[in-house]
Amino acid sequence: MKEILEEILKFIFIIVLATFLFWTGEILISAITIGRHKPKWKGYLEKTPAKRVFCEVGVGVAGFAFWIVSIPTVIHLIDKINWA
Repeated sequence: MKEILEEILKFIFIIVLATFLFWTGEILISAITIGRHKPKWKGYLEKTPAKRVFCEVGVGVAGFAFWIVSIPTVIHLIDKINWA
């Protein structure tokens, strides 16, 4: 029973993380294109299945890349301020 609960919690965590990265990517792409790309909060349902997968994965990767770059940058800046 414990293993089933653990797998359910992992699944919920992955869904929440993927949603967060998708939203971050949508905001980032909208900001980079200066509003030309309107955020699609419900996903790319109007696209064909292959295009939908590529669009959603691309947006998720953009969100992931944003956090991978911004978190170490903020840590570095905070460390630099503390040493000043």
